[in-house]
Formats: sequence, structure tokens, C-alpha cells
Amino acid sequence: MRASLFSAAPGKRALAIEPLGPTAAVLALQSLGPGAALDAKLELTFEPSGEKRPWEAPVFIPGDSAEFFMPSASGEGSLELETLASDGVIARVIGTIHDVYGHEHRVDDAVRVGEWWKVVSEASQRYQESADKKAVRELEKIR
Repeated sequence: MRASLFSAAPGKRALAIEPLGPTAAVLALQSLGPGAALDAKLELTFEPSGEKRPWEAPVFIPGDSAEFFMPSASGEGSLELETLASDGVIARVIGTIHDVYGHEHRVDDAVRVGEWWKVVSEASQRYQESADKKAVRELEKIR
């Protein structure tokens, strides 16, 4: 069994850029695999700021994610994709997780904000709110 941060399907990543709107985003750490990741001990690093952030979770279930603000080159948090891309921000996660059988798995993934933003911009991809976020927004209206 593979660890939960990975999936047997090619192209799946532990890190993703999660748009908040047409020009803003956060970094998302995703649990993608078939089972829970246990005892996750990870470190997020950001270049060029050099910022490091530890992140731990006793259980990280499939489909779950944790979202983080990314620092610009100056080290200040930024949501603006243009700023993050022009600063050459690279976010990386490294560390270990365990599967339900107690086997340790290494996590090592990185995402280059500028490359992602270039592809999305050149494709003229339209921002669309995810179905789950739409559902939550609509449900909140009936409180």
C-alpha cells in the first residue's frame, strides 16, 4: 500500500496551488492516496525567502488538505499570483508519513508558482469556484 500523500494515478502531487479567485491563491498540501497518512512530520520551505515551517498531523485522511499562505521574496505573506510568480517563489514539502501498516514513506514534492501561473495565464483559463466550495457557500446562506 502506498502512503496517503501519493496516489497510484500518475500526475498526482502532494502540493498544489489552490486559487482563491482569478489572481490570488494559497498553497495546498493534499492527502491523495487510498488510505490515511499517519504521524505526518513535514516541513514546508519557500524560496527565495528561505522561510521554513514545520507541519505535523497525527492523521491526514484521503481528500483532506491543509492550506498555507506563501511568502513573497521579502518574506511577507502574499496571495497575489503575479507577485509570487515574479518573485520566483518555489514551495517544497519534505518529511515522512506512515501508512496503516506502520511503514514509513518519504514525502518530497515542490511546486514553482511562476511556471504554474504562466501555464494558467497563457491558456486563458477562467477561474471557477469548486463544486464543494459552492455547496458550502450556499449552505451557509440557510443558517
